[in-house]
Amino acid sequence: MNVSTPQSPRAGATFCVSARCREMTQQTTDESTTLCRLRTDKGVFFFYREQFERALPDPAPGNGEPLIIGAHRLADGSAWLHWFQRADGEIWAPQYRPLRGLLLTLALVFALTVAVFWIPGSATALILAKIVTGLGCVFVTCWTLAKLVVRLHPAGRRLRSELNTLQTSGLPTLSDTTPLPSAAALPLADGIHGDVGIVQGTASEVEITQWSTGSGRSQQVVRRYQLRCGSVQFTLTTPSSMLIQGGFVFRRRAPLFIGEKDPIALLTLISDGEVHGLLNLTDGLAYISYSGCSHSPQSRRVLLSILAFMGLFMTLCLLGITLHDWISRGIGPDYWDWLQLMEFGSFMGLVSLMLFGIGGLVLTFVGWRFPTRLLPNGSEVEKVVALAYQWRLHHGRSPVLIEIS
Repeated sequence: MNVSTPQSPRAGATFCVSARCREMTQQTTDESTTLCRLRTDKGVFFFYREQFERALPDPAPGNGEPLIIGAHRLADGSAWLHWFQRADGEIWAPQYRPLRGLLLTLALVFALTVAVFWIPGSATALILAKIVTGLGCVFVTCWTLAKLVVRLHPAGRRLRSELNTLQTSGLPTLSDTTPLPSAAALPLADGIHGDVGIVQGTASEVEITQWSTGSGRSQQVVRRYQLRCGSVQFTLTTPSSMLIQGGFVFRRRAPLFIGEKDPIALLTLISDGEVHGLLNLTDGLAYISYSGCSHSPQSRRVLLSILAFMGLFMTLCLLGITLHDWISRGIGPDYWDWLQLMEFGSFMGLVSLMLFGIGGLVLTFVGWRFPTRLLPNGSEVEKVVALAYQWRLHHGRSPVLIEIS
C-alpha cells in the first residue's frame, strides 16, 4: 500500500480556533496532576487541570458547545491547550505574573553577590559565607532565568497577546484549521500475524499507578497503566517525565491518554507478551514502546548528545589552553591574541557544522527510511513500529509516533 506523507502543521506553531466541543475527559495521573483531553470538531487538545488559576467549570463543556481556544501544535498533529473561552464569555487561562518580580530578583541577587565578594578579608568564616552565598545566588539565578525563558517564549507571548485581545476588544485572529479525518481500526483480524499479536476493542477498567525505582540520582518515577481490552488485561509502563508539570509551552509530544470506552488497538509481541504499540482510534495517536529496537528516538537523541558533547568538549579544552597561555604570560591579550581567538572560533564552528551535518545525514536515513516498509526479516519491534507508521499515514496523519518507553 503506497501512501504519501501528508504535510502537517509545524510543531510549536501557535493558533486560535473557534471549535465545537465533542467530549472532554479527565484522567488523574497522580495525587497532584489531572490530565484532560478535549475533543472538538477542529482536533484534539490536551491540557492540565492545574495549569489554570481556578478550577475547571462544572459542568464541563458539553457536546456541541462553541469554544474559542488558544493552543500550540504538537508534533503528531494534536495540540496543547493554553486557554479557552466558553459560550457564556467565561475564560479559563493560566495566571500570568508580571515580569518585574523576576527582574527584581535578578537585580537583588546581582547586588548581593557584588556586596559579599567585595568585602575584604581572608577569615575562614568570611570565606565560608562567600561560598554559601555564591552557591545560593547560582541556584536562585538559574531558577529565575528558567522562569524568564518560559515567560518570554515567543509562542507564549503570542498566545498571551491573543488572550488580551479576546479580553479587551473581542475576537482574536482565528486560524482556518482543517480537522483530520477520523481513524478506523486496523484491516486485520484479532489474533497472531507473524510475530505480532493484535487485539482490538474498547478500553475499560483503566487504572493508573505510580512508583519509584532506584535511589538518589538513579531514581526514576514510573507510571503504570492497567486496562482491559475485550476479555484480556494489559499493562503499559512509561516514565512520568512525559507529564512534567510547568513549562508546557515547550511540549512537542502528546501525553499518553487512555480514556474509558476509547476504541483502541493493542500490538503485542509473541516473544514477551508485552504491549509494544497502542493505536487510539479516538484521537488518532499511535504510542510505541521501542524496547528492543535498534532504531529509536532514544538512540537518535543519544547520538545527538554525543555529537554535542564532542563539540563542547573540544571548544572548552582549546579555550582553556588559550586562556592559560594568556595568564602564563602575565599580560592581557593584544590584537593578535583576539584575532587568533576569532580564527579558533571559526574553526570550531566549521568542525561542529561537519559533525552535526554527518550526524544529521545518519539520522535522516535511519529515521525516515527504515519504517517506511514492513521488512520481512525485520525484528519484531520494527514490525510493530512499521504497522503503526503505516496506520498513521493511511488515515492522513503525519508520520509521528509517540515514544512511551
